[in-house]
Amino acid sequence: MSELPKIKLKGVSLPTQTLGGSVPDAYWTLKDGTTYGTYMGGPVVPGPYTYKNGQTVIGNGFAGSPGALIRFDRNGKVLSETSAATPQGDNAKICENLPTLGKPTCANPHGIQAREDLNTLVTSDYAEPRNIILDPVKQPSPYLRRPTVRTWDISDRNNPKLRAVSYLPEGPRAKDYDPLFSENRAVMEVTVTNLPGHKGAFAQTMQGGAVFYTPDITAKRPRWTQVFDDGAAAGKIFPGNDAIGASSNGGWIQTSPDDRFLYRAITGRQPKTLGPDDPGSTGGVYVLDISKLVAAGTDFTCKIDTRWESENGGKEDDCPTVAGAAAINPGVSGAGPHWGAYDNFVLDPSSDKYVETQSPTRLAVSNYFVARSGLDGDHKVNIVKLGKDGTATVDRTFRDEFTGQVGVNFNRKSWPHGDFGNTKPHSELFVIAERDLR
Repeated sequence: MSELPKIKLKGVSLPTQTLGGSVPDAYWTLKDGTTYGTYMGGPVVPGPYTYKNGQTVIGNGFAGSPGALIRFDRNGKVLSETSAATPQGDNAKICENLPTLGKPTCANPHGIQAREDLNTLVTSDYAEPRNIILDPVKQPSPYLRRPTVRTWDISDRNNPKLRAVSYLPEGPRAKDYDPLFSENRAVMEVTVTNLPGHKGAFAQTMQGGAVFYTPDITAKRPRWTQVFDDGAAAGKIFPGNDAIGASSNGGWIQTSPDDRFLYRAITGRQPKTLGPDDPGSTGGVYVLDISKLVAAGTDFTCKIDTRWESENGGKEDDCPTVAGAAAINPGVSGAGPHWGAYDNFVLDPSSDKYVETQSPTRLAVSNYFVARSGLDGDHKVNIVKLGKDGTATVDRTFRDEFTGQVGVNFNRKSWPHGDFGNTKPHSELFVIAERDLR
């Protein structure tokens, strides 16, 4: 992308080159341009599979379990494949597989971020993916959605070592709903802190609707604690929302470069999810002030352990607080954003070049999800403006060039590369050409 807006394709990785994993999801790029990718699904062929590093796992086939971690070079060539499986197997009571495996596993990595300076990578397990694809409406078991986070030692970049598998704890509202909506279910994304003095990371759940934190990802057994519930931000997003975080369908989570704020995108709850009288909830973006929590290090005290805290925020002084929130599609249930990205570039007037900033002033969010799950979104990308204090407002000047409506609509017949029809925006990234960067 050095010649933006012109983009050149440098390489392609085919499924035949990653037979130890299937259903690729997310990626994290290192400073040397190599990339780690998460493959939610297991080896393509059921049965035993032996990786080049000597690992042998028994998988239940394409889009099944256990998933893998793949490393690519700058051109998409596969450098290494590593199974995400726990050698002795995972907790059989909360990690189901279809078909059943001899060693139960929750290893279906989805989210991924790394701290190169700490030689540590963090991945989150979301779900055994084919069960969402094959039968999304009637899930055969809530225990196919995962409650686990994995930390890796990446000192040897081509030979990642699984350091720990952490089981997120249930929260105070777990007993009130189907286990699918327990706070620790469906760990979609993780995000690390950024500054050298910090070692913490956050994990978020999609069906569980909660945010978890560990102060030290390098620990032999990281301690994860629930520090926020989406229900405590729901009313800030839209006044008509209830304070129920269950099934908030949160997708994206990201720390600011200065570790002051945590950004979160939630789709919202569909009507009748929790019962016939459930009105659902409006989705959007909220921003948490996490400065006190991160500054406390391993001595933090925040813990969401009562229903009141689920609905109002933690009582402890170092708990995150809502700094800002904005609704996407106000008043429409389950139609908010799934993903986001912050713009980490600002124009330097003295050089007329762009420089990186520690305090982003805007986000882009996309209203998308897997249509067969019932969450489809309106296929728009919106811009959310951020204040220095964390406030968030939808940029109403960012409008579709054809309809004039707020947000750019990806449902259209024609594109610069041809008449390819409607499409769906999943993720986004702000980019600057090298010639324009100082």
